[in-house]
Amino acid sequence: MIRHLKIRNLALIDRLSVDFDNGLTILTGETGAGKSMILSALNLISGSRASGDIAGNPSDKCYVEAVFDIKNYGLETFFQEHDLDYDTQIIIRREILPGGKSRAFVQDTPVNLQILKELTAYLIDIHSQHDTLLLTQQNFLLDLIDKFADNELIRETYKNAFLNHKKLLAKLDDLNNTSGSERDHDYKTFLLNELENARLTTGELRQLEEKIKLAENAEEALQRLKSFVSVATADETGIESLLRHAEGDLRHLSRFGDAYHQLYERWKNLIPEVRDIVQTVEDLASEMEVDPIQLAIMRERYDQLMHLCHKHKVNDADQLLEIAAQLKAETEAYTNKETIRKELQEKIAEASLQLESTAQRVSESRKSIIPKLESEISNILQQLNFASAVFQIRLDKAPISATGSDHAEMYFAPNPGLPPALVRQIASGGELSRLMLAVKSVLAQKKSLPTLLFDEIDTGVSGASAEKIAILLRSLGSDIQVIAITHLAQIAAAAHHHFLVYKEDEGGRFQTKLKKLNQEAHLQEIARLLSGSTITDSALMNARSMVENYQ
Repeated sequence: MIRHLKIRNLALIDRLSVDFDNGLTILTGETGAGKSMILSALNLISGSRASGDIAGNPSDKCYVEAVFDIKNYGLETFFQEHDLDYDTQIIIRREILPGGKSRAFVQDTPVNLQILKELTAYLIDIHSQHDTLLLTQQNFLLDLIDKFADNELIRETYKNAFLNHKKLLAKLDDLNNTSGSERDHDYKTFLLNELENARLTTGELRQLEEKIKLAENAEEALQRLKSFVSVATADETGIESLLRHAEGDLRHLSRFGDAYHQLYERWKNLIPEVRDIVQTVEDLASEMEVDPIQLAIMRERYDQLMHLCHKHKVNDADQLLEIAAQLKAETEAYTNKETIRKELQEKIAEASLQLESTAQRVSESRKSIIPKLESEISNILQQLNFASAVFQIRLDKAPISATGSDHAEMYFAPNPGLPPALVRQIASGGELSRLMLAVKSVLAQKKSLPTLLFDEIDTGVSGASAEKIAILLRSLGSDIQVIAITHLAQIAAAAHHHFLVYKEDEGGRFQTKLKKLNQEAHLQEIARLLSGSTITDSALMNARSMVENYQ
């Protein structure tokens, strides 16, 4: 149930806050006053896409915030699954930033639009002027039947079976399309053999580069190594000899305090390190012998690896190992494709049986509930001035699809003496509006929707039919929260709460405002709807009479 709505910078609405209560809430106002902006705000809260020009001031962000009471709706698990903070009252916020970027929040936690849509589907059902066309669409009709039949669990089972079957078919299709021809297989086998015969090892190319470079510069390197050893080991001027002379001086100084003693210890430790470095250099010099045959072998191996790199268009020989692994997988897949194909075909056959069995269970559940659904909708249609109307739902066999193996159609005969015909072929706008109201009413009673919002559900109706709609809306408002935007006095008179949407000039710019009407203003607005801008005493009397009829 929606408790509070706050809107900032949405089209003609600069700042607007409104509290909603239980019962039937009616919104009225002159054409162009901005009634549709209230609907737009609630659509944003429900996860609808935001257009880039929705902000009144394009340089500032637009946001809509709604407070919902979700006590007793069993949404704790939903909040847990999506890492959201649960409370009996929650705040949902949408922000549209300059430039059109949109953000959504639940309890100040960012969420994507899909999560927002899933959540608000439990909270509010919005019916716009164009939603009557849904009555002719397969998904809507089958969802209607499934909701009425409490088919949520079996539909989820069917959905998983359908996706599994589809996934297996896709795998088989990929196998058939990507396994390649025998010629491709032979070429890949040749490439794989070539790489395997090369006996590749990780890091080999870099190691070869270093060894060849060192061998090619061996003479210079050997001279420099010998020079270092000569300088380091000379009797009087060598590094070690000089270090030992300096050590004697520091040893004498160490008697004069800790600071000198520490210097002496540090200096003394340098001598073994220098000796070790010299020994290592002597060892390297002794090993610095270039074998021309070995150098030729290294160059030949380097050229082989570079040739393979160029051939496979890679920069490093290590990548050849990855290519070899890929080629091995592809050649094995080709070799084993018949085995894999047979396994997939067996799995597909098993999945098909499971899918057909589940589709049959869904279909049987639908067929068993249709008579009751037809009866309840027909009863409500009678309340909506269709005293002799005939309403039917026909379910026929259809190819397996994401919604099952059924094709549903609504048949309707609004007047006596005529056979039922397809709703999409015969129903007028007003008839579709009342039929949709009957459907929503049945769903609301069955599924206990917190809030129903109707945008001009009275389109195409007037007189007695409008009064019947008003009675039904007020009756629904006794059980659930109902919000309706209307232009008919008969429906406005049925309100438990009545809001007026109007425009006001603020500094040369019109702003949409919303105010709750007291009893007197409520009567005045109904009279305006009856007689226009000039409210007559007769219109006021009629308005009072209408309101009293619903008390």
